[in-house]
Amino acid sequence: MKLKLLIVDDEPIICQGLKMTVPWDEFCVEVVGEAYDGEEALSILEETHVDIIITDVNMPVMDGLELAEKVAKRFQHIRMIIISGFDEFEYAKRAIRLGVSDYLLKPVDIDELMKLVKVIQKEMEKERDKTSIFSMKQLLSSIVMGQEVDINVNLKDNNFSGYQFLCSEIDDYDSTISQVNEDDRKLLKQRWKSKISEELRIKGLMSVSLFLDENRLLTCCKVMNDLSDFAELFYEVVERVSNQLGFSLSGCYSSLGKETHDILKSYQLVTEGIEIVHCIAEKVYHAKTLPTHVTDLEITRFEKCLSKMLSDEHPEIQKIIGDLFTHFEKNQMCLLNDVVNVLKKLEKKLFTNLPVYQYLRFSENVNITIYNSYKAIKCLFMKDIEDYIRFQSTTQGGQHWLIMKAVNYIKENYASDLKASEVANVINVSPNYFSQLIKQETGTHFNDYLHDVRLNQAKVLLKETPFRVFEIAEMVGYKDYKYFVHIFKKSTTITPTKYRKIVTDLSGES
Repeated sequence: MKLKLLIVDDEPIICQGLKMTVPWDEFCVEVVGEAYDGEEALSILEETHVDIIITDVNMPVMDGLELAEKVAKRFQHIRMIIISGFDEFEYAKRAIRLGVSDYLLKPVDIDELMKLVKVIQKEMEKERDKTSIFSMKQLLSSIVMGQEVDINVNLKDNNFSGYQFLCSEIDDYDSTISQVNEDDRKLLKQRWKSKISEELRIKGLMSVSLFLDENRLLTCCKVMNDLSDFAELFYEVVERVSNQLGFSLSGCYSSLGKETHDILKSYQLVTEGIEIVHCIAEKVYHAKTLPTHVTDLEITRFEKCLSKMLSDEHPEIQKIIGDLFTHFEKNQMCLLNDVVNVLKKLEKKLFTNLPVYQYLRFSENVNITIYNSYKAIKCLFMKDIEDYIRFQSTTQGGQHWLIMKAVNYIKENYASDLKASEVANVINVSPNYFSQLIKQETGTHFNDYLHDVRLNQAKVLLKETPFRVFEIAEMVGYKDYKYFVHIFKKSTTITPTKYRKIVTDLSGES
């Protein structure tokens, strides 16, 4: 941090002496001007950024104490050192009240002056860091919350190069952290966050971090000078933090952004980039280089195989699930969120006979920052499959599964000349046992249930299609038109023709 210094003294020789004899460069101090009274100093402050003023007390026009008073009101960030040939306690007391950093006597001891400058420099660095960290926290919070972002204050700093983001995750979080209790998990996250900040500070980057999720840490870095190799820098930081935590980390980093638009774009890319951390070979990678991910996952053949195997209690079910996840992994840019959504739909189709109280892991939101690998997702899916098979093996579950399989078969084949013995054969039970099951499940005998299915479909066709009544009778499984009318009237108290007229008139009124 290079400080800007203004020297103020009514004796030019003293100004030149302080400027030329002190090795300011060695202390990262740049002399930006000289003034010969307080008014001239104020004029310079209007045009030039100054961090420290060294001023004499006894000067014409405006003395050093009056200058200190005006600086304290208008330029609060400036630190002042007053030098004087007057060893008077009243000067010192007034200077301290005005916030002057120190009061030195002429002739100035250069070593003493340099010690004082070093102290001021450290204090100002701490203050700037504190202010900068606060503004960065506000920036990061605004970005994440989707609020308006203001970075104009940083653009005034000539050393400011921009902001850069790093998003990191612990690999295989579920299996790695599953045995860690909640308190230790909180401590681990605190250490992770602080170690990232510490390692970045060693590299010369100020940073703030926040957790976007259980296992996703977003870090915003403030870059004050151009750095050439960010890839190596972030790799070393992530590698060192991994070693210190004892857990493997992966990370995705963004490009440098200075303008608001570029910063928001970098944030968007890095949060999208970390979504495919499970697909990338590198431990740390650049968000800008990522290819487009795959969203269309065709799994029809796996669905059919699983459906058959679940029905038949096939012993090779683990192989099919293994093949399914191999299919996911071959689509290298397949997001875990897409995999989860596919498996949710698959379970909904496969587990149609489960009661509502039966717990399924994919019926809830699956946090992909916790289950952040194909292995973890596969394990969850396999547990649901095992629970489903276990439910089927119970008396209640097995019976329910059998009858639901029978009901689905009836709904698919009601238009054919369907017999109870045929359905019983499909679910591998005797006709008598099947009659007991369907009566127990539906409250009716097989023939009555079949009539209900057929008549419900006939009502849909009467309402929504122009087919004639005898055609609809055949379409729903009745070869004898008169018998169809008889059964329809017995169920609804009106003929099919009258039913069509009523529902058509009602539709017209609406």
